[in-house]
Amino acid sequence: MKNRLLKILLAIGFCLISCAGLSACGGGKKAVYQKNHDGKTCTITSFGEYNGDEIYIPEEIDGLTVTAVGTGSSVFSIGSTVRKIVIPDSVITIGAFAFTECGYLESVKIGNGVITIGDYAFSRCADLQNVYMGNSITEIGRGTFEGCGLESIVLEDTITSIGSGAFQYCNRLKNVKLPYGLTTIENSVFASCERLASIEIPDTVTTIESAAFANCVELTNVMLGANVKNIETAAFDGCYRLVEVASKSSQIRLKKGSNDNGYIGYYALAVYNTTDAYVGSKLSEDNGYIVYTDGKEKLLIGYVGEATDLVLPAYITKMNRYALFCCSWLKSVVVSDGVTSVGERAFWACFKLEKLVIPNSVVSIGDGVFFSCTALEDIKFNGTVAQWRNQITKGKGWSDDVPAKEIVCSDGAVSLKGV
Repeated sequence: MKNRLLKILLAIGFCLISCAGLSACGGGKKAVYQKNHDGKTCTITSFGEYNGDEIYIPEEIDGLTVTAVGTGSSVFSIGSTVRKIVIPDSVITIGAFAFTECGYLESVKIGNGVITIGDYAFSRCADLQNVYMGNSITEIGRGTFEGCGLESIVLEDTITSIGSGAFQYCNRLKNVKLPYGLTTIENSVFASCERLASIEIPDTVTTIESAAFANCVELTNVMLGANVKNIETAAFDGCYRLVEVASKSSQIRLKKGSNDNGYIGYYALAVYNTTDAYVGSKLSEDNGYIVYTDGKEKLLIGYVGEATDLVLPAYITKMNRYALFCCSWLKSVVVSDGVTSVGERAFWACFKLEKLVIPNSVVSIGDGVFFSCTALEDIKFNGTVAQWRNQITKGKGWSDDVPAKEIVCSDGAVSLKGV
């Protein structure tokens, strides 16, 4: 009886060890694979309706070395709960759409044998925050990480090709290290990466294609490498806070306020070519406030904090255009005394903004400053009615979309219809 019980326990233990070793067991089911033409290797094509938390891709199945994962469709069914995937060194290729729309996926470790990651392989994995790249990858396909939850990514210098749209719509992506060896930044690679703050283009890059960084609305600083000679149409269009651009390339000349070279200098406060003295960035961050210092002037460029009620720092002298653009979580803002101008569209798309206080130091308010501020019911001006009427220059459409009916001044109110 004891011997029989021991045999049963050993058998159960063996099954558990086998299943954990493969990590391809979901409800007792192995991964589905396809034997490759060499007869010695295979490609994993499916894990079916696997609902575990972790997957460790096996290096070998039924005596065949696993060299590829995915062949044009997701290896998991939509709705899979897998959160972590580890890909072994035996794998050379991750196929197109291999893990697309794995909605719970948070972490991926890519083995050192992987050379190619196919088109849209991890696209729309909205919770994917951590990707550990192997050291042999040379090619990342189109849309590979589109719409993922990445916050930072280090791209190894082995990578020579990154497909169009590879990281577009990665709305949490703040930091990127581009590989030295990359020659072209393809179209829309980082388009609409709304949190991307700065980017340094390697010296090996010669071309930045159309819309490569379009609509990166928090991008404030770009450094171009020594061999950039072509920046295509709209490469930096919609980068409203791109106020500082420096170039090490003598093959291209940038101009402040110009829409040439993909709008890279269009919104700039400073542009440095190779003939200009560049002593370092004038940008800094203070408790979420992005500030540009130019002599005695301190311009508010943006806000990346999480507070819903702001009292701007006392040292701010100007709100640059688009300063609080798309800060859709803000409910109230007190503009600090000493601020002299509120730039064009400074509060654009602050949908939840309800209250605003403007100091009597302000002498200009830019065009369309409150576009889409559809909740702004309460505006106070810390000056007199006469100051509001006569002291402040107001831009075209400055009060458009504002539901407030009046500006409350220190000695009375002014109807918005009459200002």
